[in-house]
Amino acid sequence: MKTIVLNTCNIRLLRTLHVFLIMMHIYCVYSLKLTVLHTNDMHSHFEQTSATSGTCLNENSCYGGFARIRTAVNLLIKKGLDQNRTSIFLNAGDSFQGTPYYTNFKWEVVADIMNIMGFDVMSLGNHEFDDGVSGLIPYINNLTTPVVACNLDLSKVSGLISTKLPKSQILQINGTRIGVIGYLTPETMTLSSTGNVQIFEEIASIQKEATRLTLDGVKFLIALGHSGYSVDQIIAEKIPEIDLVVGGHSHTFLYTGTPPLAIDIPEGPYPTTVVQSTGKRVPVVQAYAFTKYLGYIELDIDDDGNLISYGGSPILLDNTYAQDQEVLQQLLPWKNKLQNIIHEKIGKTRIMLDQENRACRLYECNIGNLIADAFVDFNALNYTGTGWTDAAIGLIQGGGIRSSINVSDNNGTIETQDLMLTLPFNTNMTKLILSGTDLLRVLEHSVHRYEETITGHVGEFLQVSGLKVVYNLSAQPYERVVDVQVLCANCSVSKYSPLDLNATYGVLVPVYLVNGGDGYTEFGNPISSTKCNVTDYQMAKDYISRRNFIHPDIEGRITFISKSTASFCSKLEISIITSLLCNFILILSNY
Repeated sequence: MKTIVLNTCNIRLLRTLHVFLIMMHIYCVYSLKLTVLHTNDMHSHFEQTSATSGTCLNENSCYGGFARIRTAVNLLIKKGLDQNRTSIFLNAGDSFQGTPYYTNFKWEVVADIMNIMGFDVMSLGNHEFDDGVSGLIPYINNLTTPVVACNLDLSKVSGLISTKLPKSQILQINGTRIGVIGYLTPETMTLSSTGNVQIFEEIASIQKEATRLTLDGVKFLIALGHSGYSVDQIIAEKIPEIDLVVGGHSHTFLYTGTPPLAIDIPEGPYPTTVVQSTGKRVPVVQAYAFTKYLGYIELDIDDDGNLISYGGSPILLDNTYAQDQEVLQQLLPWKNKLQNIIHEKIGKTRIMLDQENRACRLYECNIGNLIADAFVDFNALNYTGTGWTDAAIGLIQGGGIRSSINVSDNNGTIETQDLMLTLPFNTNMTKLILSGTDLLRVLEHSVHRYEETITGHVGEFLQVSGLKVVYNLSAQPYERVVDVQVLCANCSVSKYSPLDLNATYGVLVPVYLVNGGDGYTEFGNPISSTKCNVTDYQMAKDYISRRNFIHPDIEGRITFISKSTASFCSKLEISIITSLLCNFILILSNY
C-alpha cells in the first residue's frame, strides 16, 4: 500500500478545500434567502396616527401611515439586497373602511394610493365588500397588484372574473417558484355585502389549490388571507404543503420579547410556530392593524423548497422612519378635499372615550354607552306621543365602534374626523318594535360565542342603552342571559323593570344588524319597522354637539357573573322584589 505523506502545502490545500466545501454546502442548503414584508387591516389609515391609532396631532409621537410604510419597505429591501436576500411585500386585506378618506372617496382613493405602495400580492378582506360587489369591481379593475382568493365562487357575478381575482399567484424569485394562495373568511357573507358571491370554508379550498400548485412544480407555498389568527393556525396545521401563513382580520399583535410600546400587548409570539403531525414547522404571522407595524420575517429555503430556518419581528413605524414624499404627494389632492369636512368642532371631553384593545367587543365601554344613548336621545327629540319616547332602547354592535377618542389629542376637542374614525360605516338607523321574546333572543346572540370574541375578531357583542343585562358566560350558548332590566318608555318617571317576554319594546338599531349582519337573524320578524333616514354617525354627532361637553361613564349596564350566583338567581321566580334581590347579590358578587 502506498503511503501518502501530507506536507504543509497539502494540509493548507485540504483546509482550503474543506472551507470551500462548507461554503458550497451552505450555498446549496440556503438556495433562497427570502424576506417577507407584510401588512394587514390598514383600514384606509393613509396618514400617520396616534399611538392608539386615532388622529395624531403631535408630530413627535406619530406612528404608521402609508408614507412611512413605503419608506421602511424600501429601506428593508435595500438592506436585504446587501445581504443577498430577496424581499417580497404582501398585504392580507381590509384596506377599505376606517377613516374619512374612505367614507368620502370610497375605492378610488384606496386604489390610487395602493398602486404606488409596491405590493407584490394582496388578498381581499371582508370590508372590501362593504359597498357591495359594485364597489369592489372597479377597485380590483384599477389595481396594478394581483389580488388572490381561492375560496370564492364568482360564477354568478359577471363583473368579477377569475382573471382579475385568481386563486393564487406564482412569483419567480431567483429561479425558485413561490406560490401565494389567497383566502377570505366565509363570515364575510354576514359581516358585509357579498351579493351573489359565495365564500367557501378555507381549508378545503386552500388544500385544493395547494395540491394543484405542487403538481405544477411550485416548491414553496404561502397562504395569504383574511380569516383571523385562530383560523390561520389551523391552516398551518392542516395543510401539509403550506410553508408560511400571512394573515389578517383579527388585528392580532404578535411579538416575542418586550414590545416597543407598553400599550401593545402581544397575543402570541412572532412568528407563531405551528407543528404539523409530520413534524414540519410552519410559521404564522400577522402585523396588528392601522399601519402601526410592518411585519418582517426572514426565511432560508433549500433547493427542494424546505424551510430550513426563519425568524423576525414586527417593526414599529415611529418617527425614526421618514415619510415617503411621493406617497404624501399622491395623497395631497385627496387630503385637500377633506379639510373642510373633517375639522369641524363638535364638542369637548376630558376623559378617554375608550375602545382600546377591542374594549367594546368584550364588555361595557363608555364610548358605546355614549353612542347607544345618542340613538335613544335622537328619537326622543322627534317623538310627539305619550310618555317620553316610543323607543327607550338603543343597541350597537361592538364591531361597529372602530376607534377611541383620546382626551389628550387636541386638548379634548372632538372634531368630525374623530367621530368618523369611531363610526366610519355611516350606517343608517332603524326603529323596530320587538317582542320581549325576540329582545331576549337578541341579547343571547350578543354573547353566544363570546369565547371567540376574546380570541378572534367577532363583533356582535352589543353595547346598550335603556337596558341592564346580566350574563353568565359559563352557561351554554343561548342560555347565558340571567337577568334583564328595561327602562320604561311610556312613563312620566323613568325607571327600570324586569323584561316581560309578552310585552313589546321600541329599539333603535343599525340597519346592518336588521339585515342580518354579524349573524343576527333575531331582528328579522319585528312587529313593526321604521327607517330613521339618519345614520349612526349623524345621531352621535348631534348628541355631542347639543351637549358640547361630554363625560360618559361605565354604569353597570352589562354585568358578568359567576356560575354559583347565576344558579341562585335562576331558581327565583321573576318579580320586581326578586329581581331587586338578585341585582343586590350581583352587585356584591362583583366586589
